[in-house]
Amino acid sequence: MALASVSNGPTGVCISADAFAQSLEITPQAARLAFRNAVSGRRWRGHNLPIVEIPGQRGGNGGSVWGLAVEHCDPELQALLLPATAEAAENTLETPVNSSIEGWQIEEQQARWVIIQPLLLAQKGTTARGDLIREATARHHDYPGGPRQFSYGAIRDWIALFERKGLAGLLPSLRTDRGVARVLMTRLWDADH
Repeated sequence: MALASVSNGPTGVCISADAFAQSLEITPQAARLAFRNAVSGRRWRGHNLPIVEIPGQRGGNGGSVWGLAVEHCDPELQALLLPATAEAAENTLETPVNSSIEGWQIEEQQARWVIIQPLLLAQKGTTARGDLIREATARHHDYPGGPRQFSYGAIRDWIALFERKGLAGLLPSLRTDRGVARVLMTRLWDADH
């Protein structure tokens, strides 16, 4: 069984479509279709499938490897996936440290999806879509941390990411300098003032 797994960070283990298929006794083709549909925002048998791109791995369409973030699944689905999760944890692949997914990232991904979903009804490249984006920039949107407004460029970029990578494209990335002290002013500046 081919497994793609990630076990660092609070997300825990991500399993591949093949592991998903074996756990739920469906065909690998049906599992890949479920993953593809989930990336487009569709549910699988009433469950949301939190599909994420696993960085540092190659394969599939566009060189991406996709996995199911098991800890972000419904408890009922988690119970069904327990055997694959246990085996995936034993067969963990080496991945970059920033490959873990945190709860706030999933929340922001879902909020971004809610914002852009109605905008996708207008055809790409039309003035109608541009008008819808401008209307969306004028409104405050529910977002983790409170209502926020977003720029035209931010919403346009989210749409482009969604059209290129599906829901996984809406997942915000972690800072590359995470955990490193950031100096905002130099000691020389502090000494002069």
